[in-house]
Amino acid sequence: MGTTEIPAKLSDLIKIAADVRGSILIYERDVVIFANSEDREPHHQHDWSTVITVDDIFQVGVQRGRIAEPAILVDPEAHLAYAKMAQARERSFQFRRN
Repeated sequence: MGTTEIPAKLSDLIKIAADVRGSILIYERDVVIFANSEDREPHHQHDWSTVITVDDIFQVGVQRGRIAEPAILVDPEAHLAYAKMAQARERSFQFRRN
């Protein structure tokens, strides 16, 4: 996956996830930059040597029933669009504040 360096704090989270056999997915600008084996397993159809987007992961989660929240399943596409909009707002707010 990409050449983005993972900061030390995220590396610590990756180690914790490995210790508890938890799934961890790290993305930047909607592109997955790291996914451990527990997170890759449900998405084995993806070619992990190429660019994987959060949209790809979200779609697989919905299709395979891994995302089961009724509010999301009513309109998954609208939920994804709203989540991205909310994330963009928060990111820009932090940028202005700092």
